[in-house]
Amino acid sequence: MGNFDLGSSEGVCVVFADAETILSAFRINTYNQVTVLLQSPSAFTQLTEALKANPALRIEARREAEVIEDSMKRFNGILNFVSYFIGSIMAVAATFGAANSLYAIVDSRRRELATLCALGFTPGPLITAILAESTLLALSGAFIGVGLAWFFFNGSAASPLGFSFQLAVTAPIAGLGLAWAFAMGIVGGVLPAVKAARLPVTTALRAT
Repeated sequence: MGNFDLGSSEGVCVVFADAETILSAFRINTYNQVTVLLQSPSAFTQLTEALKANPALRIEARREAEVIEDSMKRFNGILNFVSYFIGSIMAVAATFGAANSLYAIVDSRRRELATLCALGFTPGPLITAILAESTLLALSGAFIGVGLAWFFFNGSAASPLGFSFQLAVTAPIAGLGLAWAFAMGIVGGVLPAVKAARLPVTTALRAT
C-alpha cells in the first residue's frame, strides 16, 4: 500500500498494486509494459541504444506521450469526426444566413449602388466592396468567437466516455476557425455581390 504520483500523467485512470499480485491475478509471468523514469530527456537516446545493443531483448522504447497518443487515436478519430461534421453543418447554415443578410443589405442600398454605377463605377469595384464587407463581418464574428472560446474553455477539464483531458484553444485551432470564417464570408457574399453588379441602373434609381 502507498501513495503514487504520476506527475504529468494527470487524469489517467490507473490502479497500482504489487507486481507479483498483478501477475498472479492475470495468470501471466511476463511484463507487457514498463515505465522508466530517466534523469533527463537526453537520456532517452542512451536507453534506446542500450536496448538495441542487446539482441536478447525485444523491447521498444517509446516516450510516454507517444504511447498515450496511440492509445487515444480511435477516440480522437471519433472526436474529430463529430467536431468537423457538426462544424460543417453549422458553417453551411451560417453561410446561408450571411447570404440572406447580404441580400437584404443589397436590396436596401439599390439606389446607392445605382448612383455609383451612374457615376462610372464598373461592376468590379462593387463586387469587391460587398465581398470585403462580408469578409470583415465574418472575421469580426470569428475573432469574437475565438476570444469567447479561449476565455470560457481554454484549460477546462472534460471527461467524456470515461476519458479525462484538458481543453486547449491553440493558435492553429484559432487560425482554422478564422480561415473557415473567411471562406464563409467569401462564399456568402458572392451571389449578393453579383446581384448588386447586375442590377439595372434605371430600376435601382426608382427604388424606394
